[in-house]
Amino acid sequence: MPHPSNALALKPSTERIAALDIIRGLALFGVLQVNLVSFSGQCYANWSGGTYPGGSLSDVLSLIRDVLINGKAMSCFSILFGVGLAIQMERAMARGASFLRFGLRRLGALALIGTAHAVLIWNGDILLDYAIIGLMLLPLLRARVRTILLVAVGAFIINTALR
Repeated sequence: MPHPSNALALKPSTERIAALDIIRGLALFGVLQVNLVSFSGQCYANWSGGTYPGGSLSDVLSLIRDVLINGKAMSCFSILFGVGLAIQMERAMARGASFLRFGLRRLGALALIGTAHAVLIWNGDILLDYAIIGLMLLPLLRARVRTILLVAVGAFIINTALR
């Protein structure tokens, strides 16, 4: 039986799920495309009422980005975060290791990195949000489908009421 501290170590490439890695890469590329609007300064020109050089081609590419990528890539990446958390939990359970300590440590590190990145580099960082949402997901990883649906509907109602 493996030592519990090694049970949750990084997996060799033979244990990785290639399809998830490909989808995650595509989603991350989509997130990059959406964030390029901020990185390039285009959004600041739009907000100030100024014009951003680019012409008709830029307008067409912006429309394509908004219709095909914006929102979808971020949603896909977020779903993959939850899928990764569930896979890590299943692997821990299969090895007889405790996932709670590992999950809390991982999410804590994610929160620290996200906070540092948001404060020092770019305020559009999402990692702290992922860490907080991940903490809320931990109790749901072993919940029944009905419980998860009730929590999801409740979260939707609260979100709608707070808008």
